[in-house]
Amino acid sequence: MESKPRKILRPRTVKLLKTLGQAFKSLRKKSGYGNSTAFAIAKDLPEGSYGKHEAGSENITLDSIVGIIEANGLANDDIFNKDFLALGEAGDENMLTEKSVNHLIDQLRYQVKLVSNEAKAYSFDDNDIKDMHNMLITGWSPASKRELFKKIGLNSKTPRFEDILDFLKKAKWMTMTNPDNLNDPGQQYYTTEVGKKALAANEPAATRPEKMS
Repeated sequence: MESKPRKILRPRTVKLLKTLGQAFKSLRKKSGYGNSTAFAIAKDLPEGSYGKHEAGSENITLDSIVGIIEANGLANDDIFNKDFLALGEAGDENMLTEKSVNHLIDQLRYQVKLVSNEAKAYSFDDNDIKDMHNMLITGWSPASKRELFKKIGLNSKTPRFEDILDFLKKAKWMTMTNPDNLNDPGQQYYTTEVGKKALAANEPAATRPEKMS
């Protein structure tokens, strides 16, 4: 039985797929993920398909679009509007990238609250939470302390960095490759399965509450 010939897409469809792909890529990079595979794995999206959607090289279903925008913390009415399409064409930051990053902060702070308490969750400011997120991403593969603090833009260790790393270890979101020898010069840190779940969590209840006084 002969296979059906592949349907040729309209030129406007091809252009829109490229625009969508660039928007997805811009949002993903703003969230700190270095490549499409890492983002797809962390957000439980199909790796192969997501990479093609980001490249704009494959037609995309409405269900796939919804899955991707949910992973970025956006709503249905955020897609196909002026800001979204401008993001795709120019790759510039706008209100949607800000919304996506705020969602990322909300989600991870909510996970911090679940494993500790609200006071602890708000002892970390927004930049701390973003750094925590980036450290967890970096730890997907074992990384040294130097690699971790370089990922968050530091030239050397600071008390703030140590506070974040200490929390990640206590929460069992990150652990050491050689916990029996804390002074091992080859010591590395990696994100645990529990940490990966915290990173991928997408809790609707995690709205941005008012900061505690």
